[in-house]
Amino acid sequence: MYKFDCVEINDDLDLFQIKQGTLGTFKINDIKNIKIAYEQADFKGKTKPFLHQYIGGASFFTAMEPKIYVGIKIITKTDEILAIYISNTPVLFNSSLYLNDEKIAKKVLKKFNTIIEQKKVV
Repeated sequence: MYKFDCVEINDDLDLFQIKQGTLGTFKINDIKNIKIAYEQADFKGKTKPFLHQYIGGASFFTAMEPKIYVGIKIITKTDEILAIYISNTPVLFNSSLYLNDEKIAKKVLKKFNTIIEQKKVV
């Protein structure tokens, strides 16, 4: 069992429970695609998860940069989109909060990818 604030992953039972995002318990085996994604804060909760993604890039006007949520976008084998939000609050691109959330997102993604690869071998 691997526990993060946003998700718990139980590879023994082939389940993960999203605690921040698309709440619920889902099967690891149902994951078709998984990646880190950045959702514009203005659209979080108003549309399907990660429909309005922030691609990133340097801006000379920091005040003009949109606030975003760092997360994990999961597409299931039935093409359902699930969201795991790492960010608790909107963050500015390349801020210390953003970098910390991205670091956690990479750890979560690595754990999922490791489990998915192990299940392919078995």
